[in-house]
Amino acid sequence: MSQMISTIEKSGRKKNGRSLAVASIIIISFAMLFFVLTMTVMPRGRDIEVGQIAKETIKASRDIVDSYTTEMKRQAARDNTSSMYLQDDSITADVMNSLEECFAAMDTVRRMGEEERQRIQNESSPGTEPNIIYTISFLEECREVLPSSFSNGNILIILDMEQQELERLTETITRLVQDALEKGIKESVLAEQISGINQQLVSPENGFSEDAKALGINIISSYLKANFIYDADATEAARDAAEEDVQEEVYMAGQNIVVEGEIITQAQFYVLKELGFVREQKAIWMEYISILISLVLIYIAIGMFLRTGSREILQTPKLLFIMTLVVVLSILLTWAGKKIDVYIVPVIMAAMTLTLLMVDRNTALFVNMLLTILTAVIMLSDGEDKALIVAIAVFLGGAVSVFSIGHAYQRAALMLSGILSGLVMASVYVAFDLINYVNWKSMLVHAGLGISSGLIASVLTIGLLPMWESVFKIVTPMKLLELANPNQPLLKRLLMEAPGTYHHSIMVGNMGERAAEAIGANALVVRAGAYYHDIGKLKRPFFFSENQGGDNPHDNIKPDLSTRIITSHVSDGYELVKQHNLPPVIQNIVLEHHGTTPVAYFYHKAKTTSANPDDVKIDDFRYQGARPRTRESAIIMLADSVEAAVRSMDDPTSRSVEELIRKIFKTKMDDGQLTFCDLTLRELDVIAEQFKLALNGIFHDRVEYPGDEK
Repeated sequence: MSQMISTIEKSGRKKNGRSLAVASIIIISFAMLFFVLTMTVMPRGRDIEVGQIAKETIKASRDIVDSYTTEMKRQAARDNTSSMYLQDDSITADVMNSLEECFAAMDTVRRMGEEERQRIQNESSPGTEPNIIYTISFLEECREVLPSSFSNGNILIILDMEQQELERLTETITRLVQDALEKGIKESVLAEQISGINQQLVSPENGFSEDAKALGINIISSYLKANFIYDADATEAARDAAEEDVQEEVYMAGQNIVVEGEIITQAQFYVLKELGFVREQKAIWMEYISILISLVLIYIAIGMFLRTGSREILQTPKLLFIMTLVVVLSILLTWAGKKIDVYIVPVIMAAMTLTLLMVDRNTALFVNMLLTILTAVIMLSDGEDKALIVAIAVFLGGAVSVFSIGHAYQRAALMLSGILSGLVMASVYVAFDLINYVNWKSMLVHAGLGISSGLIASVLTIGLLPMWESVFKIVTPMKLLELANPNQPLLKRLLMEAPGTYHHSIMVGNMGERAAEAIGANALVVRAGAYYHDIGKLKRPFFFSENQGGDNPHDNIKPDLSTRIITSHVSDGYELVKQHNLPPVIQNIVLEHHGTTPVAYFYHKAKTTSANPDDVKIDDFRYQGARPRTRESAIIMLADSVEAAVRSMDDPTSRSVEELIRKIFKTKMDDGQLTFCDLTLRELDVIAEQFKLALNGIFHDRVEYPGDEK
């Protein structure tokens, strides 16, 4: 009971320690990402003011429009656009008609004057010169005929003017007014036009009397009107067109905005401010808060994904820490690439690395999606259009790398995956360049940068793999291939010192790999683990039947000693693989490949040779290892037992082999050896079938060759 309580307490302490480690990693990784993002996203501000002498030359970090200068030029273009007028012919006709009516009225007044003079002469004494004086009543009658603008003085001029001069005056006024109306008269210059026409009328060339000039000026001033009417719609359209014709003032990436020693203008200040070179305390705090909120949301999304889809990562601090380091490293690489060109984005290295390290496509795809978002945030300072293009390229390129890399067994496959991802990114760049009518030269440059991004990502992935493998003891497919190489020191020793065990291990590897592939387990782990599972037999190779050429040393020793020798190969092998720094997954397989199964042969031998058979306990003849905790360890355990058992059969047939396999499987299950490995009954049935097929290929019926007749 106390042992059970102690075990529970140890389990609880281990769980608490793991939770504390996970929490610490989350906090540390959050702080790291926050620091990296603030460093990459937020530009460093400077104390800059308008009118200040620039202390350094500042170049544009991206293409940017000088909105202040552009707006000033557009406003000037609007202001310099003349107002638009519409000529109204009806006004011209009205003015000319009014003049004709005026002249007709003047003729009427002159006839009235003739009649009035005749009346005065008739009333005066015969033989005397009459004094022509027009009465007030007569002048009032004349005023009723003429327009209201005519004064009594004008009426007297009309009455007294010579007919020839009056006719010449009316002709001159008609010509001058008609010419002016045909050219067009704007309301804003009407007074100037009247003054100009009057100047032409009183010119000495016309030879008019002072009275005629005064009368003419009055007529022109009274009747001339503007016939060009202001057109508000046309004017606004013309100003809009002039504004649109103004080209945007643009600073290209790398172009000097201000040069050291220059006085900073208002326009330059606005550009520097938009690029983030101007330190604004309020804006900085807002950016800090926005990054903080974004990271919190991203961490919530990661937590939800890991809890539902990849709990193993969430429960394994080492994997969680690796994932964090890969993400941070990818962001730094993105920032470094952006310093060269915005289209150099080796961030897909994260998807490639996580696919290899964790053999989990879903996790790699999810991290790639989050990195797509973070990459877009980093690229926003170069414009929303470029941020969108790069984000799409990263998302598609990363997804292609995840599916193309698979369980890459060769480094060349990683390079090929990088090239394929780079081609996808280049295709995205070219597609958007075609949409935006980018020239062919720039298009080719962008395509080259996309391919370069994929190549850089693959090179970095290959280059950093040894670090992940050695520092974090992560086993990659390439590492497993290296371990399975027959030239490995331990395997060479096994071949030379225990050839029977070596051959047995090869057989177990072949059987196990076939079964692992059938149920979706890691076949490469099974093969490499099978090669090393009996490596402990190197210490006493001739105590194992497959290496014995003649006498069996167990015939001369007691069963309990034989059991200790046989079972010790597990601990001996475990120590040996630890000394040679083999990965933990191989160490666990060595420790678990027999579980706690009993050495049945020596148990029965002890029972039959003991004076007190009842005192012989089977637990004293069990292996002291651990029961398999993974499907791969369980497959090797089963393959090891089946291969050894079938090899000992006198006349193996397909039926007898299948019966033996089923019997061994049932024995392992009944003994509780498969309790912790998560193998289903369906998977066990598939494994048994694959074992049978593999063994049938070895122990098949052979053709009996005829003997020598002589």
